[in-house]
Amino acid sequence: MNKITILIFCVFALASTTEAQIKYGLRGGVSSSQLTLDKAIEVTTADNPDTKLRMEAKRAKVGLHFGGMLQATIAGMYIQPELLIVSTGGEVEVTKIADDGQKIGSTIADQRFMRLDIPVVAGWKVGPARFGLGPVASFNLSGNDELQKIIEERVGDGTAAEEKLTAASWAVQLDAGLNVLGILALDVKYEFGLSKLGSGVQIADQNYNFTQRNNQLIFSVGYLF
Repeated sequence: MNKITILIFCVFALASTTEAQIKYGLRGGVSSSQLTLDKAIEVTTADNPDTKLRMEAKRAKVGLHFGGMLQATIAGMYIQPELLIVSTGGEVEVTKIADDGQKIGSTIADQRFMRLDIPVVAGWKVGPARFGLGPVASFNLSGNDELQKIIEERVGDGTAAEEKLTAASWAVQLDAGLNVLGILALDVKYEFGLSKLGSGVQIADQNYNFTQRNNQLIFSVGYLF
């Protein structure tokens, strides 16, 4: 949070100058988000020690976001902090594999997360166009347990599973934007996950570690007052 606090302080320092232009507004849009795993993991099932479950990241999912924004500009530069409620996620494929390597069947776990995101993008303004980048602090508000349920069903024998999610994570956004008629702020962003959304899954007393990150392509519209 320290980096975000410093950047927001810079916004108000910028706004305090007589030449700065500062506007507030509402922000909303859609995103295409995809989970990435640093490795696929395999879990031995209870009903047959020679049968394993393999988990891999798959297709992207559509998400939504809404909230508030601030945009300050001066001398060809801009800084744009936002406070957003974000729905994001991705798909994880859980495949049952026999001891000879043959796939027995697979199920898709639809992972969904509700987050509080605080992106702060800064960069250059050329006429109505904007080009920038900056950090994003994300705080998990809630998430589904579909992956956990599928693992418990496939492992069998009443074994409990728990996905290990982090409370907060960091990312960075690349931004290309356009201000229209002085009231609309159109932005296309790509967000790279820098820190973990989760560190793996615990099944019974065994930890299976993998790094789970979330990358997003974001389309966003802001209305400036």
